Amino acid sequence: MARMRDLIGTVAAITAATLALGFVGSPASAASHPNHSRADSARQVSRFSAPSYRTPQQVSGRYVAEAGGVRVDFAGDSSGVFSVKAQGHTLRLTLPRGTLATPGQAAAGGSVAYGGADGTDYVAQVVEGGIRMSSVIESPAGAHEFSYSLASDSPKLSLARLANGAVAVSDGAGRMVGFVAAPWAKDANGKEVATRYAVSGRTIVQTVDVSASTAFPVVADPTVYWWGVGVQISHATTQKIIKVLNAGGGAAGVAAALQAAGVITAGSAIATGIAAAALVMGSVALDLCDWNDRGIILGVLWNGLPECFPR
Repeated sequence: MARMRDLIGTVAAITAATLALGFVGSPASAASHPNHSRADSARQVSRFSAPSYRTPQQVSGRYVAEAGGVRVDFAGDSSGVFSVKAQGHTLRLTLPRGTLATPGQAAAGGSVAYGGADGTDYVAQVVEGGIRMSSVIESPAGAHEFSYSLASDSPKLSLARLANGAVAVSDGAGRMVGFVAAPWAKDANGKEVATRYAVSGRTIVQTVDVSASTAFPVVADPTVYWWGVGVQISHATTQKIIKVLNAGGGAAGVAAALQAAGVITAGSAIATGIAAAALVMGSVALDLCDWNDRGIILGVLWNGLPECFPR
């Protein structure tokens, strides 16, 4: 493990993100789901997302979970403020004022569900070292753009969209202290829906491009990791990495496969850390992580340990 920490070097932190979509269904109007509830939204999110890494407990009106030196804190009310704390540093994710119309409610998969004021429900989950915040668009009348503001104890936090659609988060010293993986989306029938991020100051705006053929509800969810680094890898690329490892290709072979798939950039600190993580975990662990054949999110935590969980 010491070897892995050496390879990671100065990589400081991460925020990762994904997008998913709920229900089996067909194109629908707002009236198509009159009895749709926060609990329904949480169940649909769980179709495309792994359960919470830890189930948050109510503490002084908020939902809190701690694991591996990381504390995750969800709003219990409708304030829309969420946070992740590790190594004494805190990252806050905030929804625009008025986005949430109801307090949090414990729901399926260890999640906390909130009713939105814009025809959209929001479902928060704990992932290893961070937060997944899913937006469930109930009908064509629901919101199709979602804003997430990021702030930390670094007064000069900055965001930059990368070529592959991901977003890098840096502090005033230019160190990467966060990372938002490129988004993905599927409609209620499992069909992929175009989605993208735009960056405005310290705010990430996610757009989901629905069409007349889109089946509702639709779910979109940034996942935020703090003090680590990680990337989202497709099922096909994960299987290529497994073959490289089984053939004795080592970290260089893994990095080449990731570069060919456009997941990482050659020579970057992220490339070194992720390749090392794959090597340490090994082919068997990666294959188990990809149990649902949807791909994985592979990363390195703030303490130098590798992490992997299914998309």
